[in-house]
Amino acid sequence: MNDIHQHIEARPTNWLPVPGEEDKEERRVALVDEHDLFSKGDIDSYYPKQGRGLIRGHRGESISFNVKDVLVIGDTQNIKSGARVGYDASHTSHGMKITRLKVY
Repeated sequence: MNDIHQHIEARPTNWLPVPGEEDKEERRVALVDEHDLFSKGDIDSYYPKQGRGLIRGHRGESISFNVKDVLVIGDTQNIKSGARVGYDASHTSHGMKITRLKVY
């Protein structure tokens, strides 16, 4: 009985195989952490020379953003039309504005 406990305690806590581990490379490209606290949406349009764009939120609303005014989490190279993003927005006198943008 003591040998069994030693064997179990020596095993790492994450010893079970991760489902879908065989297609790990493919999942890395499409990985979106749905459990973070950001609202989810897609970049509807983005104009890189101006640094401005619109995000289509999960409820269908359009929210504008300016890269200069936003805290970007992730690679700014991945900001393009159709990209999946997470965002935090706040109310301003000019309507809703994105304050943080997480690029997946």
